[in-house]
Amino acid sequence: MVSAKRVLDSTPLYDAVATQDTVTMIRSAIRQLLAVADAVLAAELRAVLARDDDYASGDKPVCDWDDPVAREALVAELTADAYACLGVLDGRDLAEELARIAELLATVPPTPPTPPGSGTGRQHHQNSPPSPGSTTPNEKDSSNPHDQVSHPA
Repeated sequence: MVSAKRVLDSTPLYDAVATQDTVTMIRSAIRQLLAVADAVLAAELRAVLARDDDYASGDKPVCDWDDPVAREALVAELTADAYACLGVLDGRDLAEELARIAELLATVPPTPPTPPGSGTGRQHHQNSPPSPGSTTPNEKDSSNPHDQVSHPA
């Protein structure tokens, strides 16, 4: 006897899991950054965080994980906080551990912040914020695969 198997489109499930992973990584990097920073720098970093999140726990934030718009909004908010922190650190001479965490934070967010619901949350932007320690706003990073792609003139 042959049993009928139900086919399930796993795209929504994959998107929710991928989003949860992104959320976890961004929050973890911000939490590590705040933990390693001295009191003065930590206060500066906290001053630019827009989310109502103290980043003290590893718990996932409250979100309707079944709602793609809610997931996108959460990632956009976390991305904005990540880039705000990177903005505070940009151009500073950072201690080794702080620089390592800043580099990690710079690699996690999918793109610069975009308005929730705009549908542009995962596209690469040429005008990405500089990585910590860069000297120009649009300095290319040869380790970034997006910067290694040649585009027709």
